Amino acid sequence: MRNETVKNIRDYLGMSQKEFAKWLGVSRSVIGMIETNQRNVSPRVQNKIARRFRITNDFLAFVENKKRLSS
Repeated sequence: MRNETVKNIRDYLGMSQKEFAKWLGVSRSVIGMIETNQRNVSPRVQNKIARRFRITNDFLAFVENKKRLSS
């Protein structure tokens, strides 16, 4: 999952970094570092997002690959 995707999801939900981090069960600094490209999206965070949205990691991979092909 790309870092930009995490920010887009948070923006879509209308949450602050603090709210989004709490929603996912991670620290606010993790979200901040992901959004500023100081840290990659870990499999743990990606899995938490996938579970919260009830989507599969395969679907997330498809969305990411589609974005790359469209660019």
